[in-house]
Amino acid sequence: MKKYYLLKDKKGFLIDIERKNIKNYNIRILPNNNIKCSVPMQTTDEEISKFLKSKECWIYKHNVRQEKLQPLQNKDILKNGGFVKILGHFYNVKIESSQSFKIVLNDRNIIFYTNQVDNIDKKYRNFARKNMQEYFEKVIEVFYPIIRKYNKPKPILKIRKMKTCWGTSNPEQNVITLNEYLYSASSYCIEYVVLHELTHFLYTNHNKQFFDFISIHMPDWQERKNKLNTDFNV
Repeated sequence: MKKYYLLKDKKGFLIDIERKNIKNYNIRILPNNNIKCSVPMQTTDEEISKFLKSKECWIYKHNVRQEKLQPLQNKDILKNGGFVKILGHFYNVKIESSQSFKIVLNDRNIIFYTNQVDNIDKKYRNFARKNMQEYFEKVIEVFYPIIRKYNKPKPILKIRKMKTCWGTSNPEQNVITLNEYLYSASSYCIEYVVLHELTHFLYTNHNKQFFDFISIHMPDWQERKNKLNTDFNV
């Protein structure tokens, strides 16, 4: 497998190049931040270089986003002295010895009562997934009436990890999918993402009508979007 080195804003990227029996170029940034690019079998080195050069801004943007999100899935933060970010607030991690497991969240700390430190990461993920499900559902409940009057059924919520977007909508299946990393954003930003995805049930494309509709119901949506992108450096 050939490797290609790309330099953007003093940041270097090592990209794995694989020639395959395909018709189109494909580039992916994996969860471990490795970058892979698949190209048609007969593609020359010069053509590969030209393609990657044209994608350097995209690569830089999404690589930085991955790095920004990486601490959210790093086990090292779930140790005494570490931190987690929930709904825009940072909580210090404290671990207390206990025969029974529980997680307590107060104003400043997230406290793990346990005698099995090795499984804290898994326990926290279960805790976070349950809480984000409940919280996202509440936000949808608040904004759903905006589209209900257009005879739209309440969407089903799904949550999963996504690398390039905060949410997606599928009106045909009546589903909204939110990025689990969104749970670390502030409620101010989460509300924007939810309204954005709900609006897609009325307007499929990002046209003038789409943004006019959002502006009516959330005049400061651009500020919320900018804050979300600034907080995560995307």
